[in-house]
Amino acid sequence: MLKHFTPFLIVLAAFITGHAQDNPFEKGYIIQNNDTIQGYIKSASDLELSKFIEFKPDLNTSSAVIYSPTDISEFHFTESKAHFASVKAEIIKGSVSQEADRFAKQLLRGYTNLYKLQLPEEEQATVLRRQYTFLYVLKKGSTYYTLGTYETQNGDIVRTNKRYIGVLRVAFLDCETYVDNLDQLKFDDKSIITEVIKYNTCRDQTQETTLVGTKIKPVVKHGPEVSMTKLYTPENKINYNLDAFTPGYNNSSAYGFAAGYFWDITQPDKSRKYTGKLGVTLMYYAYEYDSERSKKSSGTATYIRFPFSVQYNLKDALTSATTPFLNVGFTTQFALSGLKSDIVPLPSIGFGMYHKRMRYSFLLENDGLSLTYPKILNFSVGMRLDK
Repeated sequence: MLKHFTPFLIVLAAFITGHAQDNPFEKGYIIQNNDTIQGYIKSASDLELSKFIEFKPDLNTSSAVIYSPTDISEFHFTESKAHFASVKAEIIKGSVSQEADRFAKQLLRGYTNLYKLQLPEEEQATVLRRQYTFLYVLKKGSTYYTLGTYETQNGDIVRTNKRYIGVLRVAFLDCETYVDNLDQLKFDDKSIITEVIKYNTCRDQTQETTLVGTKIKPVVKHGPEVSMTKLYTPENKINYNLDAFTPGYNNSSAYGFAAGYFWDITQPDKSRKYTGKLGVTLMYYAYEYDSERSKKSSGTATYIRFPFSVQYNLKDALTSATTPFLNVGFTTQFALSGLKSDIVPLPSIGFGMYHKRMRYSFLLENDGLSLTYPKILNFSVGMRLDK
């Protein structure tokens, strides 16, 4: 056991040490009073960047300067090519409307510029269509047009106001040849971008409208994880003919302990509800069973395991301090010692939650494809090391 476990701990410690020193600042620049200032900007979600940024002229600078949308006009990330600008947006929720200065990600540059602004939960104005956590802002000359869809609920009745359609009609009135088909316009990036390009071309065919390059980087939560494992076998079942966790005889019981590392990957521009969770763990496993001669036998085994699951987050995966989740997936494992292991993925379902920097989860694995086969219950605790 020790000869397998010691190298694993050394590699895990080196990996953790290296990642604990990750620098969250990305090379970029800000524009202030028409001056371009090179430096480093703290990488964060679009929502976190909407109200302020942290900027360092040099990575060795001990403290960062905080800039709000009234301090600078634009900022740009060099690696991801994401470009943000200060915009004026109309925030509407119910009967309350207010104008706010925010940083919004630029999607289009041309006769008009198009931006996308993420909203915090308390400013979102939808009841059923919870995916609409954002607004679009169209800048035409010095005028800003806020494009949003809103829902209000009165008892069991939910009313939808596709206000963005009316706002676009007003903004596009000065192009006589523009063909209005806005009633069918969907509220998503592809549809809004296509319509704005169509208007820009109609208004000024000599000026090219360009998509602003945004190579969206995935957000990765990662850190060490430890777990406990317990085997549950159906009563009066003998000879499962499985090698993964049971030796194949009646009254099998087992428990295990594992240590490893996990990666929880979110692609923000695709979805914050669905994430992919990967892991690698080394597990020590002790078992006992009744042999063919009704004698109690026991043994130990060591596995290296590779769990994978698709995770559904019940709250925003990037901004919520506490995020409950459900997951479904499989685990592939290889025996390093003890029981022989077939390389067959173990189907799994589970649930858990993130609370601040901690990850708690329960995972139920099935030792085979039949529901009558033994079940393996895992309880895991992980700690995030990402910034």
